[in-house]
Amino acid sequence: MADRKTHELVDKLVLGRKFSHVHRIKDLPAKYLGPHHRKLFHDPLTNILIGAMYGPEAMLSGFLHDMVDIASSKLKSKSRKRRGRKCRRKR
Repeated sequence: MADRKTHELVDKLVLGRKFSHVHRIKDLPAKYLGPHHRKLFHDPLTNILIGAMYGPEAMLSGFLHDMVDIASSKLKSKSRKRRGRKCRRKR
C-alpha cells in the first residue's frame, strides 16, 4: 500500500495540486481493516461520489489513488517472489 505522500505526489504531478481529503476518505477503512481496507472505498462508485461532492478533479484523484495502490501491491508481490528464489550466478 502506498503512503499518503506518494498519493499526493502523483496528484501534484498529474493534476497540479494535492487532494489530501480524497486520500483520507479513501483510506478511512484502513484504521479498522488494516491491509484489507481496499475492500471498501476503492471502487468506481466511491470515486464518482467523491466527484459529486468535491468536483471532477477530486474524482480523478480517487481513480489515481486506486491505480497507485494496485501498482504498489503488484510491485511488492513481485519483490516478495524474487526474494523467495535462490540466486544463481552466471559463470
